[in-house]
Amino acid sequence: MLSLPHIAEDRLVVARVVQSSTENMYSQRHIWPCAIALSLYLASHWRDCIAGKSIIEIGAGTCLPGTTAALLGASRVVCTDQSLSRMPALSDQNEGVLSLAAMPWADVQAIDRIASGGFDVIIGADVLFHHDVFDAVLATCSRIAQQSVPPPTIVLAFQSRSSSHSLLPLLSQWSMRVVDQVRTDQLLEDMESGLSDQLHQQWMAARDREAGWSMAGLEGVEIYVIEVGV
Repeated sequence: MLSLPHIAEDRLVVARVVQSSTENMYSQRHIWPCAIALSLYLASHWRDCIAGKSIIEIGAGTCLPGTTAALLGASRVVCTDQSLSRMPALSDQNEGVLSLAAMPWADVQAIDRIASGGFDVIIGADVLFHHDVFDAVLATCSRIAQQSVPPPTIVLAFQSRSSSHSLLPLLSQWSMRVVDQVRTDQLLEDMESGLSDQLHQQWMAARDREAGWSMAGLEGVEIYVIEVGV
């Protein structure tokens, strides 16, 4: 873990997130910019919304955002993907909070089994990688929401790859709407504001040491906070 003893606690969580991303790269599991961006957002903007809550991550891959949620004090985190072979083995540090499950998108039986009892928050990083999967992802979120009272908040990290396909027009068809939208470049700027010169130098030096911060496309990722049932 990076040594940043004088920087706010959320930055310490982010330091651990970036360290995890680097370790996953070395183990040949690819970390996409959206996973880092979503983890940064949870640690810096959503700490109070995560602590004590139940979280399900869809399309988890390396489980970086889900691991971040566990670090932030979530009561339960379930990381899901199309198959368990796509996800890493859990470490002993998870202390029973984080678990893995195979849950193909739009598979009603799998979703109902895993989401039984509901979740407070649905998270996903780069699950909207192609317009062909938009409906399947939203159908999955909608089905999870049907198991949850009140409906969960959805937080997705999205990296646009085509200007001709937009997620936003589809949301209303699934009774959803965006209630907040943040770009990662603004997120990074907000995190660095208010630091003294000395602390800012420490923070930037920590960023320079970690490969995860230099990923192409990171600063262009957008975070969507989506409300269900509107």
